[in-house]
Amino acid sequence: MWRVDFNEAGNGSSRYANGLFTTQNNRPITSAPALAANPNGGMMVYFGTGKLIETVDRLQSGIELETMYAIRDRERDVPFTQLGNPEISIVDGQRTIIGETGPLGWALRLSPSTVATGERVLARPRVIFGQVIFTTFEPEDDPCAPGGGQRVYVINALTGAGELDNICPNCAVVELGIGAPVDPAVVIVPPSDPDFGGGGGDPTDPDPDPDVDPPGDDSAGAANRWCPILSAITDATTGPIGLRPICEGRQIWRQVR
Repeated sequence: MWRVDFNEAGNGSSRYANGLFTTQNNRPITSAPALAANPNGGMMVYFGTGKLIETVDRLQSGIELETMYAIRDRERDVPFTQLGNPEISIVDGQRTIIGETGPLGWALRLSPSTVATGERVLARPRVIFGQVIFTTFEPEDDPCAPGGGQRVYVINALTGAGELDNICPNCAVVELGIGAPVDPAVVIVPPSDPDFGGGGGDPTDPDPDPDVDPPGDDSAGAANRWCPILSAITDATTGPIGLRPICEGRQIWRQVR
């Protein structure tokens, strides 16, 4: 991964003689990185490895483990030994990730074991609300097959931990099924209008009767039912895929009687 600085005249020069970072086993980077400021200083650079260009890229024979990286640029090149190593595990059929960060970032191997499955990153990640959202593609072991497995990861930008706690603790992945590689648009879907039980009243007040008990955790008036949903759009025929609610900060306003 190279960093090029440009002066006022538009002339560029490489900031580091051998690049900011060299991937393990010199794995290829074929998608653009995403950038975000680190709260403790420096700039975070997010990118993954893998390619799908030649016919041989679809075959399982000879494949190597690909990795998602978070590299902290502190005005010097970054050795691999300065990275934490969060790991993917399978828990009750779900992919979970326990985070681990190093002084200069983290490296997440795209396999729940030491065996490469062909999973790779082919699209630019997104960084939003302190999370990295990226997709992976795992081709079928057939050079003529048009598709492969698609996944969306939602993980902590600083530690690599899974952030889909609405699915399970440390859950990190939404399985999209079989298809072509995708670069989903990340959108925020507003919450649906709560159901007030058909009793009329003020639609801006979830509890118009002061003598009625507060709604339960599974009701339309529960706090998380008022939260917008961080979602991904993967194609033009299906609706947004909900990833997680965004309940940080105030979601509703009501007068205290």
